[in-house]
Amino acid sequence: MRTEPSNLAFWGQWVAANLLGELAGLGIAGAVGSSVVRVYGEPVSAGYVMAFAALALCLGAAEGAIVGYAQAGVLRRRLPRLRGWIAATTTGAGPNRAYSAATKRQ
Repeated sequence: MRTEPSNLAFWGQWVAANLLGELAGLGIAGAVGSSVVRVYGEPVSAGYVMAFAALALCLGAAEGAIVGYAQAGVLRRRLPRLRGWIAATTTGAGPNRAYSAATKRQ
């Protein structure tokens, strides 16, 4: 018989999953994004801004997938029938990062 963690233990697992997921997801996205800027410079032309926004969309989706995977691992302990969590975080994070990249002010 599987026992559920206490509320405090569950909260600690949730925080740890988010911390590790964001560290990995943002770390990868940040490393790739900053490498592109280092090689090509800051986006100044409309075409480069759009290309960078597309890259940010992909990197945000990857970050969302990593965070969603970490979160789902914790949530499934309480909600074993949970479906679609990773897809939802992926879908939400990608456009958010793309919008942030496209509207970034210097």
